[in-house]
Amino acid sequence: MYESKETSIKRIVVTILLIILVICILLWIFPIKKFKKNGTENELTFSEKFNYNLKVLQNAGFSYYYTATQPKNNGDKTSISLANLVKKGYLIQLKDDNGNLCDQNNSYVELTKNDKNDYELKSYLKCGNEENFTTKKMTCSNFKNNCKTTTKTVTKNTNKNTTTTNTKNNTVTYYRYLYSCPKNEKSYSNWSDWTSNYIASSSNVEVQTKVDYERKYVKVGTETKPVTTNVVETVTETKEEERRYVNTKPTDAKSCYSVARSSYTLYICKFDVEVKKDKVVPKVTYETTDVYGWKNTPVTYYRYRTVANNNSTYQIWSDSLSYKNMGCTIIKTEKITK
Repeated sequence: MYESKETSIKRIVVTILLIILVICILLWIFPIKKFKKNGTENELTFSEKFNYNLKVLQNAGFSYYYTATQPKNNGDKTSISLANLVKKGYLIQLKDDNGNLCDQNNSYVELTKNDKNDYELKSYLKCGNEENFTTKKMTCSNFKNNCKTTTKTVTKNTNKNTTTTNTKNNTVTYYRYLYSCPKNEKSYSNWSDWTSNYIASSSNVEVQTKVDYERKYVKVGTETKPVTTNVVETVTETKEEERRYVNTKPTDAKSCYSVARSSYTLYICKFDVEVKKDKVVPKVTYETTDVYGWKNTPVTYYRYRTVANNNSTYQIWSDSLSYKNMGCTIIKTEKITK
């Protein structure tokens, strides 16, 4: 009984370890992208220019599929590349912040039919190291050739367009708009020469740096040494001095002895007397000096170029009204009846 229970515990531990190992391998093969919560939950962080370009691509795809043939069966898909959208005039070339073209062949807009009146528009954009996609729900009313109604005359007003369908004579009336849109591109001056003088970056000055090493004779440390000098000091020494007194013995004497004479007594006394004199003595002080040597020293160099916003515009036809939210203005409206 004891051996059976121990075997069961080992089997459970081994199973748990295998599960953890499989999870680690899956996380290594399919790394989780980093998300940033910024107003909306799980919002990927991309540059402002990239988000703008992705919105332009989506609007161009929406305009294209308004008149293009849609997939007929559930699950069918049709797509158009960014290169073909540019070629057909639905938008201009998309560029990133550095002026490089976005991927023309791998960027696309795809339309999928999910149900009878349910479509999904997927817009995928790749610009340099940035890539992302958006999806948009669409219905039959978003396509001019597939609008079907049960009443004699139906007017539908969406945020994209105004469409009138007459089932009696099978005509469709819709509007398309000529927009004038800002390119939102930046122009750059030529790079300046490299300099070791510091240059600060700003909204209209782009700065690049590099580090080179130069061999210089520089301070590499310090050294402390003792220094001995002769100093003249005044010192006080005690000297014994002998004094003689007649008949009177001094009270402040160090010692006295007397000698009797015929007519007086002589006192011979000793006193300690302080005597000051100059004396030369050695004095030790410590002096710290800098030590220099040859060393490879890092030097930061700077160069800059000025950045200016390009105020030029481009014109584009579209059936969508969403370009107004991108700073575009309508300069012409055309009514089309088919």
